[in-house]
Amino acid sequence: MPRLTQKVPAYRKHAKGQAIVVLNYKTHYLGAYGSKASRMLYDRLIAEWLASDRRPKAEESQSLTLSEVILAYWKHCKRHYRMPNGKPSSTQDNIKYLLKPLRKLYGDISVDDFGPLAFKTAIKSFIVGKSRRTGNMFISRIKAMFNWAVSEELIETEVAYRISTVKGLEKGRSEAKEPAPIEAVADAVVDATIKELPTMVADMVHVQRLIGARPAEIVSIRGSEIDRSQDTWFFTPTMHKTSHKGKLRSMAIGPKAKAILQKYVDAEPVGYLFKPANSEIDRRAEVHSERKVPLNYGNAPGRKWRAKGERKRTRKYSDHYEVAAYRRAIARAAKRAKVESWAPNQLRHAAAENIQQAFGIEAVKATLGHSSKAMSAHYAKQNRALNAKVMKKIG
Repeated sequence: MPRLTQKVPAYRKHAKGQAIVVLNYKTHYLGAYGSKASRMLYDRLIAEWLASDRRPKAEESQSLTLSEVILAYWKHCKRHYRMPNGKPSSTQDNIKYLLKPLRKLYGDISVDDFGPLAFKTAIKSFIVGKSRRTGNMFISRIKAMFNWAVSEELIETEVAYRISTVKGLEKGRSEAKEPAPIEAVADAVVDATIKELPTMVADMVHVQRLIGARPAEIVSIRGSEIDRSQDTWFFTPTMHKTSHKGKLRSMAIGPKAKAILQKYVDAEPVGYLFKPANSEIDRRAEVHSERKVPLNYGNAPGRKWRAKGERKRTRKYSDHYEVAAYRRAIARAAKRAKVESWAPNQLRHAAAENIQQAFGIEAVKATLGHSSKAMSAHYAKQNRALNAKVMKKIG
C-alpha cells in the first residue's frame, strides 16, 4: 500500500520548456523554466494553496457541495475558536450543533443550488420546538459561513449575497417559541437548594451569589487569579467571556465570600479551587461518618466488592468543575428540595437586582463588568473602587 504524503507539489519542467506546478489536478504554467519570474509565481501559487488548506479556488471548482463547504468551515472554526490556553471554546460546540442539521438536509447538493428558498426551508425545519433566539443563531451562523467561504474564494460572491437576503426571525412572526426572559432566582429557593448540595458546590453557589460572577468564572477560579494583597480581595480571571476582545475582568471579594474561599485558597494557593475529586472525597467522608454498619460488614473505605475476574476501575475526575456539571448538580438538588428548577446564571441576575436596589445602576456596571471596551478603560479605576465598596457591605 503506498504511503500517504503531504509534500508540496514540485516546481517542474514541461516538455515544451515551460515551468509548471500541478495543484488539485490542474496544471499551472509559470513561464520559462528556471527564470526568476517563474520561481516567484510558483512561490505565490503555493503560498495561496497552503493558506486555503490545499483547496481549489472557487473558479477552479464550481461543483463544491454544501457538505464540503461546511467541512472546510468547521476546520477553520476548530483553529479559530480557542481559548488563550489553546483549549476549544464553547463556541465550537454551538457551531457544530447549528451546522449539523443543515448538512443532513442539504449536504449533498451543489452550493450553487442552495438559494434563499432552500435556506428558508432549512430554517423552518430547524426551529421546530426551538426558541426564536436559537433560530436566529442558526441564521446568522449560516450567513457567516457563506461570507467566510467567499473570503477563502471557495464560492462566488453572488452565492453569499443570495443567502444574505433572508432576514432573521421577528418576534411573533415565526413558528419559533418566544424564550422566557431569564429572571433572578429567589433567595428562599437558593437556600432550600443549598441544603441538598455537596459542601463544595454549595460554597460555589454562595460565592457566585455574593460577587455576581458568571458560572464559567466560578467553576474555573484559581488561587493564582486572586489578589490577596489588600483587605478586599480581587479575582481577575485569565479566561472569561470577553477575554478574546482584550477586556479586563476584575471582581472584588468581600468579607463573606473571603470567609468561604479562605480554606480553598489555603489548600490550593495556585491551582483550581473547586475540584470534583476533592468534593467526592468530602462526600464519602461525610457518608462514612454516618455509617452505622460495623466496618467488618459490607464495604469499608477504599474497598469495593468485585465479581471474580473483574478488573478494578478507577474513576477519572476533571481538574475543575464544568459549567454543565455545576448546572446539573443544582438542578438535581432543587428537585430533591422540591423547589422550582433554576440555573446558575440566575444567581448573577439576583446579584444585579440586589446591587441595583442598594447602590444604583452604576454599581451594577462596576460589579458585573457591563460596559464597552472604551468605557471599561475610562471607568476602570472608578469601577474598581466602587466594586470594592459594594463588596465590603454585601460580600
